[in-house]
Amino acid sequence: MSAIDLHNETYFPVEASCPSEIKMALDPSKKLPELAWFLIVDIIREEPVIETDYIEVYAARFLVMDKKGVEFSVAFVLNSAEASRFPIEKLHVGVSLILKDAVMTTLVDNSIGVIMRGVRKIKIVPCTVKYLLKTNDRVHNARGIENGKHLCFACDKECEPYNKDAGRCDGCTFFYFCSKMCNYIVHNYKWHGLECTFLQDDDLAALFSGNWDDIHSFANICLIQKRH
Repeated sequence: MSAIDLHNETYFPVEASCPSEIKMALDPSKKLPELAWFLIVDIIREEPVIETDYIEVYAARFLVMDKKGVEFSVAFVLNSAEASRFPIEKLHVGVSLILKDAVMTTLVDNSIGVIMRGVRKIKIVPCTVKYLLKTNDRVHNARGIENGKHLCFACDKECEPYNKDAGRCDGCTFFYFCSKMCNYIVHNYKWHGLECTFLQDDDLAALFSGNWDDIHSFANICLIQKRH
C-alpha cells in the first residue's frame, strides 16, 4: 500500500465517520471496513470510572478530542496482567492516542464513546494530533517525485541518484537530501529531531508508509526509537 494521508477519514476517521455499533444495528448493510482504520485523538482529561459489570478488570476513562475538535470518551478495559504494564502515568494533556479498529458504542452512562479492550491496539504518542498531522504533511511532501527523482526536503531540488552526497535521512529514512549541506540544515532543525524519532518507531513507520500488513496489533504501547 502506498503512503496514506492522515486526513483521509476512510482510514483515519473522526467521531462522526468512525464505524459505529449503533449504525450497524440500525442498518445491517453497514459493515466494518475490510482494511484497518485508526482513530487518532488528543487526551483532554481523565474522567472518573463509572461502575460496570466487568469482573476483575482494570478500567480507566478519558475525555478525548478528534482532529475536528469533537469530544467524546474512551474507556480502557484491561485484565490484571494488562493493567500491570499499562502506563497510565503517560496519559495526560499534550499526548495523543492512536486506536486501531476503534468502534463507537454506548458506554455505561449512555454516552457515546469507544471501549478499548486489551492493550495491543493502543498506541500512546507524546505529541498532539496537530503535530502528527503536520508530520503527515511533511512526509507526503518528502515523497514528492519529479522526473523520476526524489525532491530534496531542504531545498526542493531534484536529488541526483549518482551524487554521492545525496541520500536519505539515516534515522527515519523518510526524507531525501541533495547534498551534505541540506542534510545538515534539516537535522539541525529541532522539529526534525523529534519527528525523526517518531518515524523510527516500527508502528508509526508502518502507519505513515502504508505498510499496514505490519500492524496486526501495535508492537509497543509507547513510542520506541529504533537502535541502529
